[in-house]
Formats: sequence, C-alpha cells, structure tokens
Amino acid sequence: MKKTIKVIFRKIDDEVIAIFPEIKNTYNTLLSYMHIGQHSGCSLFYTDISEPCPQEEYLSLFEELKGIYHDCKLVVRQKQRIRNVNQFQWNVF
Repeated sequence: MKKTIKVIFRKIDDEVIAIFPEIKNTYNTLLSYMHIGQHSGCSLFYTDISEPCPQEEYLSLFEELKGIYHDCKLVVRQKQRIRNVNQFQWNVF
C-alpha cells in the first residue's frame, strides 16, 4: 500500500508553492517545495499570505512532485464553494 501525502498548492509573488500540511520540516515549519529552491520549510501562515493556485498553474510543479514521490499517493486539497460555504475536498492522484 502506497503512503498518502497531502499537498496544498498556493501562489505567492506569482510563484507556485506546494505545502505539505502533515510533514514537519522543523519544530515550527512545514515542508514545502518549489521549482527553484526545491524542498524547504515554510510557515503555515503562507496559506494566509498567499493566494489560491488554479490547477492549470500548478500542473508542472505537480508533475515534478509525482516524479519525486513516485512511490506515494499524492492527495491535492481543492477548495470548493457549496451553498455559500467554503468546503475543502482532497483529490487523490
């Protein structure tokens, strides 16, 4: 059975960042990944100061992650608005 890894894609300063909300990097940061710089730590507050990233903008980074985590199942969080309520769903790839 493949290990499941949850990932959130966000944009900050027109750069796409993948945040792994369940993987700690250090005591108070989470693991993240970008094309430039690759794996790094980031604060959970990045989700507050960044903006949502549409699927067409994060696809190249997602493909890169699938190559790195080929032995895992990546689950992407997608925010949906249903009946004026923000809800999240996890899409398994």
